Amino acid sequence: MPSAVQEIKIRKNKSGFSMLEVLLSIFVLSVGILAALTLITTSLRTSINARNQIIASQLAQEGAELVINARDSNKVKSLDQFDSICSSPGNCTGIADYSSGLNFSSSVYGLNYIGGFYTHTAGGTATAFKRKVSVSISAPPRTAVVTSFVWWGGETSTPATCNTANKCVSVQTALTENNN
Repeated sequence: MPSAVQEIKIRKNKSGFSMLEVLLSIFVLSVGILAALTLITTSLRTSINARNQIIASQLAQEGAELVINARDSNKVKSLDQFDSICSSPGNCTGIADYSSGLNFSSSVYGLNYIGGFYTHTAGGTATAFKRKVSVSISAPPRTAVVTSFVWWGGETSTPATCNTANKCVSVQTALTENNN
């Protein structure tokens, strides 16, 4: 039969965790989980912002391409190449879209998502993206400077400074009359 001293030693060896050890373990686990959640949240926010920048840059390029297409279509139809774009010489600002062509009288720049495409046409799902295209045509020799802006994130008009920090991208291209 074990003595009283041996019985106390046996009980000491079989004792559970102390309250301090449990609290320390919970604290360490909490810090680790909080760090992981912060990392996941930051990564998700960065990923969404990068996706929006890519979509916006493609929509801005598309806006400029639509003006180029209008110029080239006029050439094929033996029309004045800048005629349907805006008055020459002159400046115009509006929207460029596949469905509506070039519409420089509109001030509604919001893009909707319809059937896999972004469009200014009513209907579909409204998006956070807005596009505005500006064209400036100089006197002879005639050139057109096309600037396409796309912004997102709640602004109703083009930010004063267009950069990714302001959730805005722009594309600028210079067009000449195509004499080929």
